[in-house]
Amino acid sequence: MKRKVLFLGLALAATAALGAGAWALQRAQEAQESALAQVETVQAASLSGEVTRIAYGTSDGGEVCLTLSDGVWQSADNAEFPLTQSYAQTMASLASNVGATKLVLEDCTDLAEYGLDEPQKHIEAETDAGEMVALFIGDKNTHTGDYYLRVDGEQTVYTVDATFFAAFDHTLLDMAQLESWPVSEAQEVTALAVEGGGNSYSVAARTESDGEDSVTLYTFTDADGSFDTADAAAASVLEAAAELSFTSMAAFRPDEAALDGFGLDASAVRVTVSYTDASGGEAQAALSVGAKTDGGEYYVRIDGSDCVYLMDADALEALLAFSGSYLPEYTAS
Repeated sequence: MKRKVLFLGLALAATAALGAGAWALQRAQEAQESALAQVETVQAASLSGEVTRIAYGTSDGGEVCLTLSDGVWQSADNAEFPLTQSYAQTMASLASNVGATKLVLEDCTDLAEYGLDEPQKHIEAETDAGEMVALFIGDKNTHTGDYYLRVDGEQTVYTVDATFFAAFDHTLLDMAQLESWPVSEAQEVTALAVEGGGNSYSVAARTESDGEDSVTLYTFTDADGSFDTADAAAASVLEAAAELSFTSMAAFRPDEAALDGFGLDASAVRVTVSYTDASGGEAQAALSVGAKTDGGEYYVRIDGSDCVYLMDADALEALLAFSGSYLPEYTAS
């Protein structure tokens, strides 16, 4: 009986020890996780006021400077540039409270080890009270993907994640608010005309009815003459005219020399779309199509616009290459 009690006591003691060990391990893991969480949110710099000026260099060698005026962010070089506000708002938030992923070294004597002797990026942020912080970003850590950072006036080295670097690497054109192609629905398009580029033609839609049945006809016109068709291919080219969109801005208020470089001179192809606008009235949108880039996009410009945009080739080439040879002539039954 004493042997059984002894075994039972040992078993209970072992269970208690295991439980205590598990509890200690759990507490150690929690402490480690807490320490890691603190490292992940270490503050490298902060500003107490409202950020009203941001300046930085981009990877392509450019410089960007943005200022806040009456609650609106704008380019310091051109206040009329159509800037998407969210980019500047994100940068202002990051600059006002610079959160590092890690404190690497508090008193660094060899900045070259981290690429901070000749940093690849310099960021400045200033508040409405004149408070300023300057940041230097050096090499990228190939293992973590983070970047080394130093605050001006300090020798402490931190790391910041790649999203921080990317937020301060947008060119001004990257942050442009793009215009919208005014035609949005295929049924809005009533006619299309393409002029130049060795393939000039037009397609105009109309509906005919005999009182009981109706049919949509498309009048196709090119250098060889005109004919009516009811073929779906004619409808598809008008649909393509409604699906045009801009991918990015290439230039804002370019001069004539720049326009010539984009192929947007007198030789540019002209695309004119007639459509029914939201009020039910007839409207037109005209587009000049210039050179094709190595990336497979076209330089384009809407009539009256200050901007040159890039446009994806797929939808645009569906218009430029369209031919009447695809279309059977309509014959009334």
